[in-house]
Amino acid sequence: MGIDMAMRNPLAVAIASILVAVLAPRFLKKKEKETIGSTKPDEPISVESAPSTSGNDYEVFLSFRGRDTRTGFTDYLYSSLVDAGVSVFRDDDELRVGEKIGPDLLRAIRSSKISIPILSPDYASSKWCLRELARMIECKRSEGHIVLPIFYKVEPGHVRHQTGSFGEAFHKIKKHYKAEVVQRWERALQEVGSLKGWESERIANGHEAELVKIIIRKVLGELKEAFALDVTENLVGISNHVEEIMRMLKTDDTDTRFVGIHGMGGVGKTTLAKFIYNKLSSQFDHCSFLADVRETAKDGCPPFAEPTNLQYSKRKTQ
Repeated sequence: MGIDMAMRNPLAVAIASILVAVLAPRFLKKKEKETIGSTKPDEPISVESAPSTSGNDYEVFLSFRGRDTRTGFTDYLYSSLVDAGVSVFRDDDELRVGEKIGPDLLRAIRSSKISIPILSPDYASSKWCLRELARMIECKRSEGHIVLPIFYKVEPGHVRHQTGSFGEAFHKIKKHYKAEVVQRWERALQEVGSLKGWESERIANGHEAELVKIIIRKVLGELKEAFALDVTENLVGISNHVEEIMRMLKTDDTDTRFVGIHGMGGVGKTTLAKFIYNKLSSQFDHCSFLADVRETAKDGCPPFAEPTNLQYSKRKTQ
């Protein structure tokens, strides 16, 4: 049974309900796998992924060396991300057909919010992995793309300077490519080796299950920030109102809740609604914040059903 509630500012005169926040119970879509073909000559092709619907095609792009981690760490990380409700694009460098690279993979990297390269000892022996990594770094530089590297049984310094077993793999493959291509890869390796990431053997004494938990928390935190609404910080007195509404919503309940916030213009109703949205959005698979409903309503009905108004945040809380 739904509940209709209102919070009144004692200094305001209630004149009209201007905003309604509708919070629905979780509905998790079953993930499925798909394979994408290829046509272009400068990026990898075959992928296995959980589908997405709108906005960014995927939330996370996974790049890894199949022979190193496919059936172990990568598979566990992938499954854990999907179980957490994250839309994941998983590229397997050893499931290639031919030598051409598909535009879908280029698009997947660019349109994903986060890329996670799993830099294992044999990662740099794959031209596909190196091309993916170079693309990630280019997107990071030009568009602020988030890159979260995992140094799986390798040291960041070995990646950065192409030394150790990681460097040996790279030096074997670079002999077969033009200098400009190799330089592009080297720049990408230098930069990713300087990024803050995770060293698998230095976290929880090498216990990979704990490492995956840490990665999931980080990914969910980054995605939550990506969907957060901009609000003014340190507003006087707003925390009390936020706490009151949170108590009203009873977020551990599965019923639908409606909260009407009304009062004089300029007292902070919309800002309060944004605070609530930011606190709750990560708990739901699909979220939408509709401002100025009165102005945007069609035939007196807010456009809740229009897909273009939805912000997708498909994940479970941890």
